[in-house]
Amino acid sequence: MLRYLLVVLACLGLLFASVQPAVAQCPMCKSNLESARKSETRAVGTGLNAAILMLMITPYVLVAGAGFMWYRARRRKRVAEIYTNTRLN
Repeated sequence: MLRYLLVVLACLGLLFASVQPAVAQCPMCKSNLESARKSETRAVGTGLNAAILMLMITPYVLVAGAGFMWYRARRRKRVAEIYTNTRLN
């Protein structure tokens, strides 16, 4: 177990040590924000913030859906086990 933990920590350390700086915005988003900054309108920034929030929500919804399906399957299995045990007794 300790060896596995050391291997995982070593891999994570190498991963974080090799990070290169990257430009996080696509060229179209960057140009829209620059033009909005010059014209002093806040609508573009608000729209981009809403889009970022939508992109952030997607993985959480997928994980929550998978968790709910797993919970429901486990619950049905337990109910079936309880039902069969009570019928046998």
